[in-house]
Amino acid sequence: MSAYPRPQQSEQQQQPPGAHSSLAYGNAEDRKIFMGGLPQELDKEYIDAYFSQFGEIEDSIVMMDRVTGRSRGFGFITFLHPQDMETCLANSPHVLMEKVIDVKRAADGKKPYSSAGNAGPAPRRIDMLSHPTRAAGSGYRRSLLVVSQSVGIKVE
Repeated sequence: MSAYPRPQQSEQQQQPPGAHSSLAYGNAEDRKIFMGGLPQELDKEYIDAYFSQFGEIEDSIVMMDRVTGRSRGFGFITFLHPQDMETCLANSPHVLMEKVIDVKRAADGKKPYSSAGNAGPAPRRIDMLSHPTRAAGSGYRRSLLVVSQSVGIKVE
């Protein structure tokens, strides 16, 4: 037992009006969509105005080119509730500025390390110094140092 009084549970969870706790509505990956093929003229305000018809938006971003300041053609939206994301996906196709855009669940950005799915095993490296044709001292062709599981390229 502590000598300091503990605040009530409800006081700890109070937030200012308009602030939302992501934990209350599930993981962001269950609420986040990827938008691809965006017109370059499109900005965050336009995106927010369009996608807010499907539910409350927690966060949105249009990826911009640092040099030109123009849209890179893709972005992300995180809805406040998972069902809002599902509603958005169910209402495809989405047309913005007379262009059909690609809207899908956002990937979590982590690469799978298992051999399941499309990940496959890591590429093999061949050490040319211990390669049999090189070690024998006879004529040889240069080979690509990295040989993928599915593609082998020879440089002549």
